[in-house]
Amino acid sequence: MSILPASPFIVIVCLVLIGISSGWVYSLITLLVWVICIAIQLCINTYQRKMKAAEAKLSDTRMKLVNDLVSGIRTIKSYAWENHCLSQIKKTRAAQYKELLKF
Repeated sequence: MSILPASPFIVIVCLVLIGISSGWVYSLITLLVWVICIAIQLCINTYQRKMKAAEAKLSDTRMKLVNDLVSGIRTIKSYAWENHCLSQIKKTRAAQYKELLKF
């Protein structure tokens, strides 16, 4: 059973108890802090979702390059394109690593 549907009632009860015991001003301040924290969490969640999508896109690009390297290894070896392919994979991995550091 989830406690999520009970959350608003728990918050209301807590705010009423704070209001009765410490004063309604402190209850209002607590509510404002709670609302600000929720807003900050929503902003951070949106930002993290965008960063994770960018990292996943780079990961997919890198996996495609590696797959192309493995599937076309005879052609790559015959034309001596190993260094070019490896440098492309390294560039993509470096960009992916930068995104991971941001995350």
